Amino acid sequence: MIVVLQRSATGAQVAADLASLGVRHFRFEEEDSDWNRYLFQVVDAHRRQGIIQSTHEYLESLHVVQMERTRSVLDSLQMGLMVIEGAGDGQLMHYNHRLELLLNRELDVWHGWSLSQIQRHLKQEEPSELALFSLPMQISDETVSDFYRRGPLYLERTILPLISATEVVTGYLFVFKDVTFEVSSDRLDSVTGLPTNSEVARILSRRVAWTLRHSGIPCRHISAAHLRLADMDSYREHQGQAAVDQVLIQAASHLRLCSSDSMVIVRSGLSDFLIYAVDHTMDQCSRKHREIQERLETLVRKDGKPLQLQGGWAVRSLLESDFSDPARMEDGLRRAFKDTLRTAEKALQRALLDKSRGMLYSAEEGFIPL
Repeated sequence: MIVVLQRSATGAQVAADLASLGVRHFRFEEEDSDWNRYLFQVVDAHRRQGIIQSTHEYLESLHVVQMERTRSVLDSLQMGLMVIEGAGDGQLMHYNHRLELLLNRELDVWHGWSLSQIQRHLKQEEPSELALFSLPMQISDETVSDFYRRGPLYLERTILPLISATEVVTGYLFVFKDVTFEVSSDRLDSVTGLPTNSEVARILSRRVAWTLRHSGIPCRHISAAHLRLADMDSYREHQGQAAVDQVLIQAASHLRLCSSDSMVIVRSGLSDFLIYAVDHTMDQCSRKHREIQERLETLVRKDGKPLQLQGGWAVRSLLESDFSDPARMEDGLRRAFKDTLRTAEKALQRALLDKSRGMLYSAEEGFIPL
């Protein structure tokens, strides 16, 4: 069944009800609209990430309705919640007890304070926590995720814009998750918070199996990319490892904005990132590389130089029978990605020799500059 809904508050309510019942195949009129993209973020990505148990409950929280119910859900999931009402320098209006435990502070005194007031207070008392209560520079109507170390804890912060039915940003929902266990068990990188290589096959095999089970559509392509931030060895010699780590953290935050449910981005080595994706064709990889470059090259290093990126991509076509057995899918993906990544590394070396921004390889077309 495919349900086509109008782009309205009523349509959002119907979508929420359908999603809570397990319906997946529905779309909105004006499918390319910002509203549609944001709603599907809610219905799909964040529901699967486990931020809350019900899409319906989450959409209610977007309009700051039944906030106590949302607080209790996030408390049970051991996630901290903070709602800022108002775009830009909004006011802290809602939070849950779990956030107070994560931050080891009482937030009653901050209730009703604007973000700028909270930041002025922290600047005097605890400047190391300023970043936790700041909106990223790239925030707009996109969901932003970043990563912080707070003493012995590692925290993942997700900021979701609250968008009204008229498509106006009315505030922000901050969700904090303690990922210390994931870091200590080598499931997440301790600097960027991105998944580690050991998690790639497990994550993507579940997504491929889910698609096959619910739609019957097999995985047709896999792709891998090796991205390198330029001139980072010299940057570390002059600015130190802490400055390099800060660049990596900022780059990882921007890369998350380019990611999707069919893609996993990991950190590799001093200044490299690897991308693993399923069902990405050559054209999609080319567009993704341009998107990543445009985002990362907006960053400026501590020495005043803009961040520069070079990359190598490889796309491999699959036979329908390659991953037809779910029990062997994870091992099969691991082997396929290992071979594809080796080709992507060759493409990167060609890009470095040619001093080009990137190179893409496929068996049908060979090496193509990006």
